[in-house]
Amino acid sequence: MYFGIGPSSGATPTANRNHSFVCFNILLGTIGDRILAEPPLDLYDTLDYGHGEFFDSILQIVVYPIPIILFIHFYRKWKPNKVVYILLYGFFLVGLEWISAEYFDVFQFKTWKTSYSYVFYCCVLTVNLIFAWQIKKYLSRGI
Repeated sequence: MYFGIGPSSGATPTANRNHSFVCFNILLGTIGDRILAEPPLDLYDTLDYGHGEFFDSILQIVVYPIPIILFIHFYRKWKPNKVVYILLYGFFLVGLEWISAEYFDVFQFKTWKTSYSYVFYCCVLTVNLIFAWQIKKYLSRGI
């Protein structure tokens, strides 16, 4: 058992996968915001400060993983073409980001461009599909 995730943890494989995706995307969101939104790059601010704060943690723990979990869920359910699905879902995430920035002031862009977000989201979605495949392979071994 590794951090309560794995076949011997007593949780179902589906619960293990969901916990893994949440933890993985919290890590990605936290590292991404620290690298991109704080000096030396300082490409954007989240919420109302140019540095990390408590509500940034809420974004990273609650808000960021949810669309990715839905992405994986619908991928498993519909089994669409990977490339097309990633490209379309990337547009969906950019739309959510635009709404967050425009109407809720979640992001204040300095030198960050929406096109950067699209490329970033497509990379994150690809990494998540690879991670999903690795988790499925790991859990199917029955270790």
